[in-house]
Amino acid sequence: MIFGIDRIILFGFNTSLDLGPNFQLAATFRFDRMVFSFLLILLLVILIFFLLQIVSSLYFYFNFLRIHLNIGNKGILFFDSQGRLVRFNQNVHSMLNLPFNEQKGKSFKIIFRSLPQLKNHLEKLIINKQEINEEFTFSFQNKILKGHILGYPIKWLGHPIGFVLEIYDLSKDILSEREDLIHRLVRKMSHDIKTPLATIKFSVETLKYVIQNMDDAEVQEGLQNITQEVNRIQSITNNYSKIAQISRLRINIVDLQELCDELLSQFHPPDEVFIDTNISKEAQLITADADQLKVMFKELIENSLDAVGAKGKITISTFPAALRNKKNQTAICLNITDNGAGIPEGVKDKIFEPSFTTKTHGTGLGLVFVKQIVNNHQGEIIIDSEINKGTKIQIILPKELKISKGLLNGKKTSFIGG
Repeated sequence: MIFGIDRIILFGFNTSLDLGPNFQLAATFRFDRMVFSFLLILLLVILIFFLLQIVSSLYFYFNFLRIHLNIGNKGILFFDSQGRLVRFNQNVHSMLNLPFNEQKGKSFKIIFRSLPQLKNHLEKLIINKQEINEEFTFSFQNKILKGHILGYPIKWLGHPIGFVLEIYDLSKDILSEREDLIHRLVRKMSHDIKTPLATIKFSVETLKYVIQNMDDAEVQEGLQNITQEVNRIQSITNNYSKIAQISRLRINIVDLQELCDELLSQFHPPDEVFIDTNISKEAQLITADADQLKVMFKELIENSLDAVGAKGKITISTFPAALRNKKNQTAICLNITDNGAGIPEGVKDKIFEPSFTTKTHGTGLGLVFVKQIVNNHQGEIIIDSEINKGTKIQIILPKELKISKGLLNGKKTSFIGG
């Protein structure tokens, strides 16, 4: 059957059938129905497409809102068109020291009576319809809050239906910048001191050589005292350099075998002191700050060398472990064992205290650095020692260090006792 003609040839007979106007109407109706179905399907496809777009936009909006509500240094407040508080995130509680759970639905004029500076900002935003983009300093009873404040309306068809106030607490960033400045000054000071000290030390050694045959005991003693004091000042400046070095985490994948090999090449122990390493393949790679681990290992190896004296054995080993307070987190145990003099019971509880030392040439900061580095890496340290038998120090660190997103490189840490 062919639409549009009213005669059909059947079975090879030259017989024509006159189908008449009814057939033409049926064919036209069927064609129109097909066009209508096609248009309906097309409309449904377009409608589904727009619905997906709307759903996608809503998902993006709510995800964006969720992320913004949970930014660590950001407090956010939502007000309706009349200036009544309708929503907020939890950060504003700690930032502004106000019980916002009890203030929901109240006017900003009532909520911020105790903070006139912030109230003035909100009057500018809600009453005068002026957007806010300013630095601020709020003074409280026990703290000062410094940061940046943003305020803007939410509009529908050109009219504001609500207002958003964003408060960024930059106090920690300002403090970090100050700490960075202090650390840079410390490094520069250490460098500036080391240069003249090296000159003084060289000059003293030259004087010793020139007057080595003199019998004047006072001169010899004076030169010896100068050398000792120069060495002491050098040790102090080295420790200040370490304070700056362990103040910031820079996380990378660290190969403990390579790190140990590099460190041990810098030591020249007596002939009868042996240092062995046994780095397990399952506990060889760790995410950590390589520079801080070097400081830690160096301090512990130096302590072990002092403990064993002219004859002894030091063993450095690693193996898989678990943190006591985080059983489900994979960790690595770093063992440093020696058969030296050991740590007396009365001393063991004080070794992590700043300025405590049993060495005549020590500053008392070595193990303080070790403890701080372990804390920086969210680890644990265990010391087992027995007089005249030796000391075993176990340091357990997470194999994969987990810190806040965005702070992986450059996480600030505090220095205990520094």
